[in-house]
Amino acid sequence: MSEKSICILGAGPAGLVTALKLKQLGYNPLVLDFKKAAGIDFVQSLSPGVFTLLETVGIGMNELHEVCRPIARSFKFWNGKMIETERPPGFLTERNQFDSWLQKIAIKKGISLLLDARVNSLEQTNEGWEICLLQNGKYQTCNAGFLVDASGKRSIIRGVKKRVAASTLAISGCWDNTGIAGNETLLESGRNYWFWGATLSNGTFHATLFMDPELSRIPGGDGLVRLYKYYIGRTQLFKGCLRGRLHGNLVANDVTPFYYENPSGLNYIKVGESSVGLDPVSSQGIQSSMAGAIQSAIVINTILANPNQAVPAIAFYKERQREVISFHLEKISSTYAAVHPWKNNLFWTKRIMSAHPLQSRPEPEYWNSSQKVEFSPEAGLVPTNCIIDNQIKSRAGLVHPLLNRPIVFWENTEIATILGNLQGSFDPSEWVGRWSEKIKPVAAVRLFNELKNMGVLMEARIKYDGIL
Repeated sequence: MSEKSICILGAGPAGLVTALKLKQLGYNPLVLDFKKAAGIDFVQSLSPGVFTLLETVGIGMNELHEVCRPIARSFKFWNGKMIETERPPGFLTERNQFDSWLQKIAIKKGISLLLDARVNSLEQTNEGWEICLLQNGKYQTCNAGFLVDASGKRSIIRGVKKRVAASTLAISGCWDNTGIAGNETLLESGRNYWFWGATLSNGTFHATLFMDPELSRIPGGDGLVRLYKYYIGRTQLFKGCLRGRLHGNLVANDVTPFYYENPSGLNYIKVGESSVGLDPVSSQGIQSSMAGAIQSAIVINTILANPNQAVPAIAFYKERQREVISFHLEKISSTYAAVHPWKNNLFWTKRIMSAHPLQSRPEPEYWNSSQKVEFSPEAGLVPTNCIIDNQIKSRAGLVHPLLNRPIVFWENTEIATILGNLQGSFDPSEWVGRWSEKIKPVAAVRLFNELKNMGVLMEARIKYDGIL
């Protein structure tokens, strides 16, 4: 494939981080920036993990502070009492500013960006993809050997979309003259809804109502404004908005969690919300998109540089997507279950029941120094796809039903090299001593304790004449 045979559809965080990582790996992708429809600017919270992810693609923390503001204070009325937190971890950013800033950084780092381009048609060919673009009123054709769909929920590359939780509608509006201080975040639950809000840098307050369209009749036109104001009036934290003025139009978006069944193939990959959408209560949307973007670039590198590993690379990406969904559902179910006193109402029970928590782990037992210990019969070492040197490769991983995912490395050493085999019963010091031949003794102790706490190691079963 030629150097510019990778085309990325979308210049948001997912598309640009994919491009920056590919640039580090020696590729020169072309990024298409879609012209955005006019609408309100959204303020979003960023978790500290976003900084770490951006640093991996060469963007320093000082640069990010240009478009981020530390959260000064948060107010949470979620579980029946008011909780005020001074300087909680995290930052606020305005999405349009953040995307524009990230585009400028990408261009400085040599990313080819085609501005205000719209995909008119997309067709697979023997060589890859033929894209018909509309830019500045003119049509042109772009050919790509590999396509990255970072177009967000519009998802230009179609596929089977799976909803994984209760339907949720977000209704957002901006308010002037509310009296709510800047750099604060507000979160509040109600009987059949919840609100989140924060202030834009110009002093405008952005408030979003989250409700279930299946449980309420959603009116159109002025009726939507009346409904939105009605719910604001029932809150403790947000009703100050009604002292101000609603600025511009409301924007309604479907924010139901979902994933696409086949997020990657031999000549395409879906990233960000073209692959998976998270419930907004997690505040992990941007971070999840960036983490997936870095993984996607490594998958692309594997497919192009080592075609024999293409199928394992595709499987790896699908596994990581499913892990994100599984972890996310467990987390949001826990968050929704903490609400009070509404949690027995249908709006909340639908969201608690939508998750599939992982199996609970047994309480760790106390073992004396002479206690014989062995691996659980459900533990094993199996081939596992993982990232090594920016490619997807297969290595032996430790598996067990109570592990969220296989353990392939322990403190930068392959787990199979440390463990050798899983046979035999030994006392704790013997296990640690065997593993200390491969890693530092303190690391071996940490490994023993971790496997014990996770239920992978267990008290040895006593055998009599070969019979348990």
